[in-house]
Amino acid sequence: MTESNTATISPSETSHPKKGGAFVRRLEIHGFKTFASQTVFEFPEGITAIVGPNGSGKSNIADAIRWLLGEQRMSVLRAKKSEDLIFNGTDRRARMGMAQAFLTIDNSSGILPIDFSEVVIGRRTYRSGENEYLINGRKVRLRDIQELLAHAGIGVTTYTVIGQGLVDAALSLRADERRQMIEDAAGLGAYQGKRNDALRKLAETEENLQRARDIVAELAPRVRRLQRQAEKAEEYIRLNEQLRDLLRKWYGYQWGQATQAVQQARAAVQETSAALEAVREKITAQEAHLHTLRAEAVRLRNELEQLRRDRAAERRRVEALRRDQAVAEERARLLARQAETLREELAALDAERETLAARGNDLRAERERLEAERAQAQAAFQAAQARLRDAEQERERLRREVEAARKRLARLSARLVEIEQQQAQIREQRERLNRELEEHQAAMSDLRKRLARHEGEIQLHEDELETLRRQAGELQVALLKMKRLIEETTAERDAHREALNQAERELSKLEARRDLLARLREEGTGYAEGVRALLQAARRGQVFGILGPVADFLRVPPKLAVAVSAALGDRLQGLVVRDLEAAIVIREWLANHNTTRVTILPLANLKGPRYRAIPQDAGVLGRAADLVQAEDPGLLEHLLGAWLIVRDWNTAARLANRDFWNIVTIDGDVLHADGSLQAGQGDTGGRSLLEQSREWAELPERLEAARRVVEEVQARLEEIEELLAEHEAERERLLREMADVSRAMERVGQAIEREKREIERVQQEQNWRSELIRRLKKEYEALRVQAEELETESQRVSAEQVQAELALQTAEQALEAAHPGALREAVEKARTVVAVLDEQLSGLRRQWREWEQALERLERQRAQKEAQLAALSEERAKLAERQQQLAQQITAIEAAMEGYLARIRPIEERLAAIETEQVQAEEHLDALRKQGQAADEAAHRARLSLQAAEDRLAHLGTQIENDLGLVEYEDLSGDVPQQTLLPLDELVTTLPKVTVLPEGLENDIRRLRRLIGQLGAINPEAPQEYAELKERYEFLTTQADDLEKAAADLRHIVAELDRLMTERFRETFDAINAAFKRYFKRLFGGGTVDLELTNPEDPLSSGVEIIARPPGKRPQSIALLSGGERALTAAALIFAILSVSPAPFCVLDEVDAMLDEANVGRFRETLLELAEETQFIVITHNRGTIEAADTIYGVSQTEPGVSTVISLALDEAIRAAKH
Repeated sequence: MTESNTATISPSETSHPKKGGAFVRRLEIHGFKTFASQTVFEFPEGITAIVGPNGSGKSNIADAIRWLLGEQRMSVLRAKKSEDLIFNGTDRRARMGMAQAFLTIDNSSGILPIDFSEVVIGRRTYRSGENEYLINGRKVRLRDIQELLAHAGIGVTTYTVIGQGLVDAALSLRADERRQMIEDAAGLGAYQGKRNDALRKLAETEENLQRARDIVAELAPRVRRLQRQAEKAEEYIRLNEQLRDLLRKWYGYQWGQATQAVQQARAAVQETSAALEAVREKITAQEAHLHTLRAEAVRLRNELEQLRRDRAAERRRVEALRRDQAVAEERARLLARQAETLREELAALDAERETLAARGNDLRAERERLEAERAQAQAAFQAAQARLRDAEQERERLRREVEAARKRLARLSARLVEIEQQQAQIREQRERLNRELEEHQAAMSDLRKRLARHEGEIQLHEDELETLRRQAGELQVALLKMKRLIEETTAERDAHREALNQAERELSKLEARRDLLARLREEGTGYAEGVRALLQAARRGQVFGILGPVADFLRVPPKLAVAVSAALGDRLQGLVVRDLEAAIVIREWLANHNTTRVTILPLANLKGPRYRAIPQDAGVLGRAADLVQAEDPGLLEHLLGAWLIVRDWNTAARLANRDFWNIVTIDGDVLHADGSLQAGQGDTGGRSLLEQSREWAELPERLEAARRVVEEVQARLEEIEELLAEHEAERERLLREMADVSRAMERVGQAIEREKREIERVQQEQNWRSELIRRLKKEYEALRVQAEELETESQRVSAEQVQAELALQTAEQALEAAHPGALREAVEKARTVVAVLDEQLSGLRRQWREWEQALERLERQRAQKEAQLAALSEERAKLAERQQQLAQQITAIEAAMEGYLARIRPIEERLAAIETEQVQAEEHLDALRKQGQAADEAAHRARLSLQAAEDRLAHLGTQIENDLGLVEYEDLSGDVPQQTLLPLDELVTTLPKVTVLPEGLENDIRRLRRLIGQLGAINPEAPQEYAELKERYEFLTTQADDLEKAAADLRHIVAELDRLMTERFRETFDAINAAFKRYFKRLFGGGTVDLELTNPEDPLSSGVEIIARPPGKRPQSIALLSGGERALTAAALIFAILSVSPAPFCVLDEVDAMLDEANVGRFRETLLELAEETQFIVITHNRGTIEAADTIYGVSQTEPGVSTVISLALDEAIRAAKH
């Protein structure tokens, strides 16, 4: 059942008039902190005071208002977590699951931008941590509440709630923190929020703009490049379609004439292939054997490496054991030092025991003396009884002697009592010293243990530090090695990059040369007009049977090009045809077309010269047909079989007219067999044709070699870059590991320093305690001497006392001798002497017991030392045993290492034998490979012969495949245009059947090829890529323009906000400064105060200093003011802020606590003045403040832990505040 505790305003209460605004009408709390029941506060305009004893829950009301205004910091709400805000229950009440509060604000003035005359702000929190925010019962966000209240200057960052300590904190803040108070009063929070939002958006916009600019800058060259590529691709498609139509007509005509000549030279190929296969089988068998040997060698190397690693591991174990051995030796030395210390302490105890023994002898002698005196006293007692009969006659004389003896006896007894007191004090002091000595000696034993422990820790840390230093050294070496590797790899990478550039340039040069040669060959450059015409007619299909120019059939070494060109002369311009029939057709074509003469060489009809012996002369290089290579040996024999090539003209002259040889020198001078000669500068055209043909034949191989070089260098460069990346990663890993080791070394070094400082501290304490023990022993010895002196004096005084008692007894006996009573008294006196001696004997026995206790304590200490010494001996024995075990382990491991050596040697011997056998097998394999190479060369020659025949037919087929082999089709899965290569048979069946070539067809084909070649490399995807990229480029360009405009707008907004905030800050600062001076003078009754900016040029980053001068004092910093002066100064500052930037309502939570009775009146008057503009809810104990209130609530805890509220009259409130 929920209680309701509602307080209302009594009819006699009055209110201050207000000028308008949003003031609080009502506060409802339920389950918040100590308010277990639903509690309702009605707040009129003016001042409402809330009073109550300490701990009653008054400040929880201020916390509830803070919480409602959106405060999220639990420390400000005096809680650790949100669950602490919920009533936690008492002995009589269960805890609640929810806390809620509602604040009703009057909005009749419309200051809050909401269409309600009353606004109810609500908040709930649950133990689950969930929070709810409400405006007029509707759930909203916290931000909605904060933004709504900010329009009225209400919020957690404004001066709506001024709590305990905030007033003094206003003066305790640093100058730059105090600026925040002025900013809050100026209402700059909203501007700063907008500025921060604008700066955040500006940063995001600039980041997006930069990203867009980067992308646009990156795309721009791509767009231009793709535009050019797209235009080239479109032009290529158009030209290629025209070319394909022309080529189909041309190849259709050519293919019908060239399909009947390839069935001849395959038997030789089969025979040589069989021989080659036999040799290859032998090679395969030998390679298998060699592979077995290599595998065995790898296995043995792996086994050998494993044994070496195991032996290295054993070596590391020996090193670790030797370090343990060194630690054990150091520990043994430490234990020896501790044992020596214990022996010294035992010797000191033995000396003390001898001293106690001497003391025991003295006590024993004293006891014998006292026993003898007692026997004498007993005899005197008996004598006194005898003399009792004779003493009466000298009674008067003896009375005087008795009196003197009594005085002397009293003096001696007093001294004896004094001596006994001194002896008791000395015994107490000696017992105290004994206890202190035992404590310090026990502490010394603990210190020795601590010292040993710290020394052991240092040894462990030093071992660890040594290991870390070794690791650091190894890492440093590894880093240096890695640095060298990186430098070497970088240099190798740069060299390969340069090599790649060089190889690519070389490849480009070769490709350019290939294109140039192809164009020259197609145009027939270097050939006579008739040859060019025939070659063009053959390409058009007008002439058949032409196999090619003579130069294309010859492979002439470069140094012989001049000689061969001179020897061949015009025949180098000749054309090679299949047979005489083809030659006749060509002759007719030449006759019909009126061209220059052409030499025609029909292969089937050519004959070589008769055999002649080659002259034996040093200047003869050889027969030209033997020095030059050709695809057709018959052609070569026909052309050069009768020619000798010699070194110089002298050799040619010597060989003139010998065996009808035609002779040519290397320089090109010709001596014919008929005796005629040709000399002088020859025509370089023939040589150019030979070199061009040779170069054209070598170009494919050179291009392939250049491509392989590029690929190899590229692959190696990629490997090097990957290796460099691995090296860089390894170096980074080593650097990280080095940093870890450095930090570990620093940590261990600090640990060693800490241990050393601890050892130093322990040693200092040891020295201090040793000195203290020495002083205590010295003091103990002094007390012992003093006790012996007192004992001697006591014995002397006791003896004198006995003598005095004897004398007194004698006198009294003599005095009483005259009558029986006196004699009886003498007898009693003698009995008293015996009793005194008995008492002395009793004291002596007590001293004997003390002596026995001291001796027992000494023996106990000695037994402890001996036990410690025995424990050390036992530990030393164990340590010696450990040392022996370590030595045995080291010996065993070293023996195992020798065993590893014994296992390694046979493996090394076996590995050497296998490697020798492997070398022999490789030599045998090399021999087989040479046989295979010879067989392969024979097969190759046979294949070349076959290839020469097949190439004549395949040449045209290759051209057809190259030019017409690609046809387009549609990929049905993705509708993407693709290309595939049709087989030759299918191609030729699709060619048109052309009987007569149109005039100018070849010229059109050459023109189109030239135009296509001039286009260069083509990207067929360029048009589509260009369209897509252009669209994206234009979009990003537009977006970048928009972002740039947005960034400019945001910069303008930030600058405008900075200007507005600066103006508002300056206006508010000046107004608060003026109001501060006014309220300071009013509260202090005089004096001055001033607010100063530490940086007037930039007020938004400036600090705010306060210089105060209370009446009768010099200007000084607020830190030097007294507590009361600081409270008044802070109150003046708060009042100044409230007067300049009045809040609709303000909660003051015990801000007047430090004001005395003299100042509270001024405080009350100022509060009443400000209440004209602001509604105040004041939580206070101060009577003067309560008197200013229009409405008063009292808070108490009639039930422990539960706050209740009542409405009070003024005198009741004052009494409640006093409690």
